[in-house]
Amino acid sequence: MKSLTISISTRIFTLLMLGFYILSINDLQFLSGIRPFFIGGFFIALLLDWRQQHIYKKNHLTGRLTYQERVLPEFNSNDERESELTGKAAKNAFSIIILLMPITLVLLGFMMIFNSPHLFMYTYLFFIAIPIIGLLTYYFSYRYHFHK
Repeated sequence: MKSLTISISTRIFTLLMLGFYILSINDLQFLSGIRPFFIGGFFIALLLDWRQQHIYKKNHLTGRLTYQERVLPEFNSNDERESELTGKAAKNAFSIIILLMPITLVLLGFMMIFNSPHLFMYTYLFFIAIPIIGLLTYYFSYRYHFHK
């Protein structure tokens, strides 16, 4: 469970740093001066994510990770209980993402109609929020089914 928490938090941190960096490229006045900090934060997030994968790979029985084990944290194809918990958590996260996409598109459509001054920023924040909400849903669903 500890490695799941670390994995989800590093992935969310990576998405946030990438999002803030892309927003600072657009030369918004309040973000343009701190661009090097976002670059550094993004590379630190990638390094933390690589380190977490390395530790998980080192503790794995065969020393090799499948694609499913890289994408879904805490997925162990040899353990039936973990496979079942991962399946339930991934299904819940996918359901939330599918429900969130139309809501996001409708909100962005209304912003285009009413000509919002910060449309680019809102667009990117909405679309960066979708995988973050999916990761959080996966995490809390996995914890719920794990402690049940």
